[in-house]
Amino acid sequence: MFYLVALGSNLGDRLAHMQSAVHAFSCLPGTEVVRVSGVYETAPVGCTDDNVYLNAAVLLQSGLAPQEMLGACLGVEASRGRRRPYINAPRVLDCDLIFAFDGEREVRVNTPNLTLPHPRFLARRFVLQPLCDLFPGGSVFGVLDLRPALRQVTDQALAPAGCALFLPAAPQNE
Repeated sequence: MFYLVALGSNLGDRLAHMQSAVHAFSCLPGTEVVRVSGVYETAPVGCTDDNVYLNAAVLLQSGLAPQEMLGACLGVEASRGRRRPYINAPRVLDCDLIFAFDGEREVRVNTPNLTLPHPRFLARRFVLQPLCDLFPGGSVFGVLDLRPALRQVTDQALAPAGCALFLPAAPQNE
């Protein structure tokens, strides 16, 4: 299964929080971090907080089922101290499960705790631009074209952050 996960942080060492998530995903059983996007600075959306976000996205390949991957995302957030005192509160780390692909088709999930694809991602430039980095042609596995949605959200400020996330080092044989 392939997963697209959006990363965000607007508290503390934002880049370090997001890089720790990339590392944590690489440590999940049967999971590989395939690609990382560029890193972008964005204004908060849906809240009044003044802290600027860093946003990025990762492409994972994993044997985990969607509910298990959601649990992994929540665990990675908690490991960095994520608290949820209210909706859209500032966050040390946000790991949103955006999209899943089983190798042939888009995976759809609609349960009380998980909806795939993410219901609001096509309206968020801070998600769409990093996803376009992962899929430079704009087509996610040939089943979803991101370009029309990206053209609709040009009013949302976004700028390259001038920093980068790195793929975890490959395990070395001893």
